[in-house]
Amino acid sequence: MARRAKIQPPHLLITLALIYFLVLILWLIYRVITSYSEVLDELIFKPIIWLAPVVMASSYYRINISVLLRKPKISLIHLSILSGIGLALTQIIPQMIRGSQVLNISFIYIFTQTIITIGTAFTEEVLFRGLLLKQSGKYFPPVMSNIAISILFVIIHLPLFIFVKHYPMQEAYIGSLELFISSLVYGGLFQAGNNLWPAIVTHYINNILLSIL
Repeated sequence: MARRAKIQPPHLLITLALIYFLVLILWLIYRVITSYSEVLDELIFKPIIWLAPVVMASSYYRINISVLLRKPKISLIHLSILSGIGLALTQIIPQMIRGSQVLNISFIYIFTQTIITIGTAFTEEVLFRGLLLKQSGKYFPPVMSNIAISILFVIIHLPLFIFVKHYPMQEAYIGSLELFISSLVYGGLFQAGNNLWPAIVTHYINNILLSIL
């Protein structure tokens, strides 16, 4: 007799939704009422606001996210590097054509951005791919889960566009579309190897190239 598939408790899906909206509301409030430096934003306050619910949910449901941080296949890392470069170029080239690209080659700036982007990539991938995408994938097909999580990924970045960078509508739309496509790539790489490192590497390379080029 074939073994029946293990059914996940429905309240886990509700918990994932609550975690996301909790982080979204707290991050929105933080963005509206504060104006700290990017270093404090990405290395202190974002990890606290975004990862504290992950730790609590993982403890309650006994979700071991650390297994997603094991050594990945080297072929996936190579693909991640190429994907990060490709994503960055799709955004850099149009800016170069418009003449709006500014090269930042100061050592201090590059060093600071490297630290910031490592923290950003790790924090965002643990929440969105390590918890939300991984667990929602137990309920929905992989493609549907990736699309849904990518939409949520865009939404949580809107406070940055609106309250920090003050993007006009057209620029916010373009930025949201770029984020959505990037998130689909991060999610696809995560699903391909059930490992967070390919997504983190791609996320980091994309961000650091966009920061300095």
